[in-house]
Amino acid sequence: ALQISQGRVNARRPTDEHRDVSVLSLRDSLVSDYRRRLLLLFAGVVLILLVACGNTANLLLANGLARGRELGVRAALGAGRGRILRQLLTESFVLTLAASLLAILLAAPLIRLLVRSAPASVPGLERAGLSPTVLAFAIGAALMTTVLAGLVPSLRATERALGSLRSRAASWPHERLRPLLVTVQVALALVLLIASGLLVRSALREGATELGFEPRGLLSAQLSLPRADYDERAEIARTYELIVERVRALPGVEAAGGATRVAFSGPSLGLVYLRPDRVDDKLNAEFRIVSPGYFAVAGVPLLEGRELEARDRSDSAPVAVVNRAFADRLWPEGGAVGRRLTTDNAAIVDSEGKTLTLEVVGVVENARDYGLRGEPRPAAFMSLDQAPAGPWNWVGSSLMLVARSEGDPLALVEPLRAAIADVDPSLPVFNIATMESRLADTLATGRLNALLFSALGAIAL
Repeated sequence: ALQISQGRVNARRPTDEHRDVSVLSLRDSLVSDYRRRLLLLFAGVVLILLVACGNTANLLLANGLARGRELGVRAALGAGRGRILRQLLTESFVLTLAASLLAILLAAPLIRLLVRSAPASVPGLERAGLSPTVLAFAIGAALMTTVLAGLVPSLRATERALGSLRSRAASWPHERLRPLLVTVQVALALVLLIASGLLVRSALREGATELGFEPRGLLSAQLSLPRADYDERAEIARTYELIVERVRALPGVEAAGGATRVAFSGPSLGLVYLRPDRVDDKLNAEFRIVSPGYFAVAGVPLLEGRELEARDRSDSAPVAVVNRAFADRLWPEGGAVGRRLTTDNAAIVDSEGKTLTLEVVGVVENARDYGLRGEPRPAAFMSLDQAPAGPWNWVGSSLMLVARSEGDPLALVEPLRAAIADVDPSLPVFNIATMESRLADTLATGRLNALLFSALGAIAL
């Protein structure tokens, strides 16, 4: 499928040699890297199971020694090897069934606790429960564990009772087996503790990562203008500018702005950018539309030049602001401010259909607004009034409003709804969240993994 898709792109756009096609199944797209995380947790549980097997085997060996006289009497009364072995394994199975019943009683409330405490971003976790399949797997694993942990001690006790090992007691004495089991248990517990330590350190480092923006006091909400009522690019820009002005005037609002995407709010648009003076230099980067003064609202530091301002209108020369990753990639020699920038996309054109050539007027700091792992993505920004019609169509005429509050940002929710209703009562307001809560959701998965592995390591220890 990948080769066919790449071939079609090459046939339709033979000049776009820089384009690559990546094919993902819907399942891989939804599950992302959670499959790897679950496999890692499954491996931790398997290590716990092996530790428990070693512990149980050691106890059964000691129990076999304590029952040596009893088993010897049974052998003297005519019990054969198979009968004694069946008796010992049957006792182990009874213990297994009792332990399985206790585990099932504990599992239900623990699963409910896990589902309530886990982040909502983990796909499918809300459906976790004790299904018949899960119960059958758990009981089957327990029975197999019984054989694994109980067979060797039962054989040892049986042979001891029958006196079959007296002539070769030095070949495999229990005095050597039991310390070996303890050594294996400690080694497996250390593996889990080291893994949990690494995950805890990773979660702590992730939480201390420099974001490149200030999430405290910031509220975000999404709007979408219906195409039937807002079909002109200029009308879309004017409406959003008016809404931003109304929100900015609300009591308790320090500043307000808007962008087609804010931190941790979903996917973004991507374009291939070029330097007019060196067309072979191409960069695949994000494209965002923002309101004047947006970077000051979001707390993104300005490194060079200026922000997008109210003077950047449709009747003035088109300009753009880029982030540091963009500037470093396309102009590694420095001096991005004042450079020219264009794109190969046919939708990035002016009112006469000519390809827009943008002047870079500012460079802002990188914002880690997709996640705290990996390098920040290159991005370029245009103002509301200068953005072409094409990108507005791509985002469904949607914009994320951001408002910085002097106090609790959630207190702005109802005033913000009222301010938007003053402009157009029919506009829906959705995806409302504080930036701190969006950041917490991003960190929650890593912290959950660290917590679960720490629990496994403590149990193993």
